[in-house]
Amino acid sequence: MLDVSFRSELPDKAILFLDGKDARVFRRLLSELGSEDQVQNAMILCGLLAEIREGKELPSKMGVKEIESIFPEYVGVSFEEFTEILDNL
Repeated sequence: MLDVSFRSELPDKAILFLDGKDARVFRRLLSELGSEDQVQNAMILCGLLAEIREGKELPSKMGVKEIESIFPEYVGVSFEEFTEILDNL
């Protein structure tokens, strides 16, 4: 379960709380990728890929190959390496 909340002392941030399986996946990805930013970037890019593959219109004209190609820059590993990590979770 995901829970998003906001705190008055952090007005420019949202806080995401993960429960159960989601938290375990996040922790495993964090140990594999090394930083929260890289895990977040991977989740965002995977979400974009899912939207494109489902045929939903996106504001960006980027395609699957372009998004897969930026994984090393934003995630620290190639898309293929990332899918291998997911397969081994």
